[in-house]
Amino acid sequence: MESLLPANQKVRANKWCKFIRTFSDGTQEIRYIREIIYGKKRTTTYWQLTTDFETLPENSTSFIMTNCQGSLKKRLGDLCGLRTWIEYGLLTFGRKNRQCKQELGWTD
Repeated sequence: MESLLPANQKVRANKWCKFIRTFSDGTQEIRYIREIIYGKKRTTTYWQLTTDFETLPENSTSFIMTNCQGSLKKRLGDLCGLRTWIEYGLLTFGRKNRQCKQELGWTD
């Protein structure tokens, strides 16, 4: 990725920050987040989220690209958890799963 940047720019990662991920059922878990900066800081930002920043387990580490602004560390971590449910809903809706279809009909 660095080869796509101008010669005087590089990829850098900020320090890991701990945050408390709050799930929809109210339970909480410690997670870690950091911003990845490609060259100069832009409106679109890139983030890495994980449950363990030392081993970066594949099944619980993800990269997020967003144009949201402001203090994103906690908010982005909680919003990222919703992505799984959104993807599940879209996939099951595409397969005509009754669970999803009853909630969102074609007229919705």
